[in-house]
Amino acid sequence: MDDPCPDGSWQRYLDEFVFRFNRRNGGAISHGFARLIQHAVKTPPTTYRGMVRGVAA
Repeated sequence: MDDPCPDGSWQRYLDEFVFRFNRRNGGAISHGFARLIQHAVKTPPTTYRGMVRGVAA
């Protein structure tokens, strides 16, 4: 069997595995929160004036 982490970085490999496993099997609340954060990071900022007028800045 090939060693998936030949450089000895098992902790990073396991962290990534746990993260992906939890994303698939996590509850709806945690998944929804993760989606909210993703959307907030991808959406450009806007000003108060832009929100009031309904125009994205």
